[in-house]
Amino acid sequence: MHQSKIEQAQEKVEDLRRELRTQVEEEVRSSIRKRTWRQFLLRGIGCCGMYLVLLLSIPTLLLYLIARTGLVEVPWLSARVAHERAPDRVVAAASVGSIEQLLALKLRAVAGLGGVAAPQALTFSEEELTALLRMVLTESRSSFSAQAATAQVTIDGGAVELAGRIPGLGGTVTTVRVRGVPSMRDGRLAVDLSDVVVGNLGIPRFLAQTIARSLIDQVPPA
Repeated sequence: MHQSKIEQAQEKVEDLRRELRTQVEEEVRSSIRKRTWRQFLLRGIGCCGMYLVLLLSIPTLLLYLIARTGLVEVPWLSARVAHERAPDRVVAAASVGSIEQLLALKLRAVAGLGGVAAPQALTFSEEELTALLRMVLTESRSSFSAQAATAQVTIDGGAVELAGRIPGLGGTVTTVRVRGVPSMRDGRLAVDLSDVVVGNLGIPRFLAQTIARSLIDQVPPA
């Protein structure tokens, strides 16, 4: 049975339509595949970049905090980060011959006011305490003795602040400020610290209190 020219033309149009639809569907599928792979790569690169930033930020933050203490020379950072904090005011040490001489003078002053039969309080000025601190550091024969001349004591509102310079690693020198309220408990010295700053970095109170307690435990009973 012979088809008419119209029917043949219709079949050709239908074939072209099916072929065109097939090509369009293939192009769409190919575009979707390419877009999916592109998104996958972008997400992968983005995730890797975020992990890389996190991995780099942690050591960078640690180095920044170390540079603020001034205890270690950190390349590039130390020259760009403030790592010293000077005391609020400077205290000049009093002229004291020795600890024994200063105590003898204080005891004679108390005795002149009525004797020492009853418990008496000895009062020391900031200048005298600064002189005592420097003498103790000088005689300690520790690494702090080299910086004893920079140590000082200030008293403000019942709190005592010790400030000075301490040696770090590799020949570095930095500042330290320790503030707290001293007291006697069961015949031993105790200090409730409120502020500890090494260089330009504040030390967490619980950590500073632990360090101070370990150092104070080495002080002999009063």
